[in-house]
Amino acid sequence: MARQGASSADEVRRRLVEAAVRALRELAPADLLSAIGSRELARRAEVSSTSLFYHFGSMEAFADEVVGRVFDPDKLPKERTHALIGRVRAGVVPLPDLLELHRQELGRLSGDPELRVRLGLWALGGAAVDDVYAAYLTELDRLLAALVGPVFEGWGRELRSPYDMATFVATQGALLTGSAIRHVVDPRVSRPEVFARAAGSLSVVAVGPVGDRREVDDRLAEVNYYADRAAVVAPTADGRRERTRARILQAASAPFAERGYDGVTLAQVARAAGVSVSTLAQHFPTKAALAAAVFRHAVAGHLAGLTTDPTTPADDRLADVVGEIARAAGTYVGVAAPYLAEATAHDPRHEGDPVVTAVRALVEELAAADRLRTSLAAGAVADLLVVTTVSQVVAAPSQDLVRLAHDVVGLVVEPSEV
Repeated sequence: MARQGASSADEVRRRLVEAAVRALRELAPADLLSAIGSRELARRAEVSSTSLFYHFGSMEAFADEVVGRVFDPDKLPKERTHALIGRVRAGVVPLPDLLELHRQELGRLSGDPELRVRLGLWALGGAAVDDVYAAYLTELDRLLAALVGPVFEGWGRELRSPYDMATFVATQGALLTGSAIRHVVDPRVSRPEVFARAAGSLSVVAVGPVGDRREVDDRLAEVNYYADRAAVVAPTADGRRERTRARILQAASAPFAERGYDGVTLAQVARAAGVSVSTLAQHFPTKAALAAAVFRHAVAGHLAGLTTDPTTPADDRLADVVGEIARAAGTYVGVAAPYLAEATAHDPRHEGDPVVTAVRALVEELAAADRLRTSLAAGAVADLLVVTTVSQVVAAPSQDLVRLAHDVVGLVVEPSEV
């Protein structure tokens, strides 16, 4: 019985707590002021206890005035902000002054005695406060945008897409407000110098020289060069390099298939792979080299099972492999052409091509069975089959690829006597 009574008491406590949370969610500014009481408010104002209702008529009307006062744009620290931003306006980006600006802004907001009032009134004032707070923030953003615009012009910088002045200022403001709250609550981890560098980093990434077409995502990809640095100093450099290369190929495959060769940039691929453009260039110095590698990667991933099935005759397996090459060329028309250019030019990157290697293994098997129509070496025959297949698809991608594969194989393989 005692245990049952304790359980019942716990349930009552839980229900009361949950009811309180729901009640807090439903509060309005008038409820908050009513909790203080009109007499206490009058005492603090040193007026008679009837003054509140005499002048405002109701607690709701009084609450509207209070909300308007808390979120009054005229209370914004315009002069101080002008002075701080003015210090970083001229010349190249003055990093020490920029960091000091952000440090002082954190100190100003953290020390603002009405920060808690604004946040608390918004948090507990319900939806009625949303529009008023939004208008306050809009005016603050307008003030800052008017100051920040000339700063960027003085630096010879402009915002990168997808930022515009409104979204940039709003993002900086959100970072400042959140950091100020954390600084007040737990200054051990939210330190001014840390915030200054976070806010400064946002500025450096979000802006670029006038006329620079790189977007924010491109800059993020460029600065994300850690994998390459690790590869230089780590004992597992080769393994990391291969993982980076594989990640680049994976990131490039879908864009090339969807948008073709001309619709993809190296910056886009680097961004998707999470590497810098310079790191990508160390693996693939040109877009054509990357495109050719994407084609080899796309085909090689489907060949292993086709070449080793002992239950299928070698000529059928070869036709399946050539058919897979044809399908890849039809899917990746834009990258098949650079691959073909490498193959016909005997580019060093073509050496060890897994596609040609897979075809050559089957050609050697057919040569051992005396099934070839030619006396050319197996490597030369494999190159011929691959180049012929890809070039035929590039010239006419919509043709019957299965028939094409059998026709190409028939050029060099004698038909079975069975």
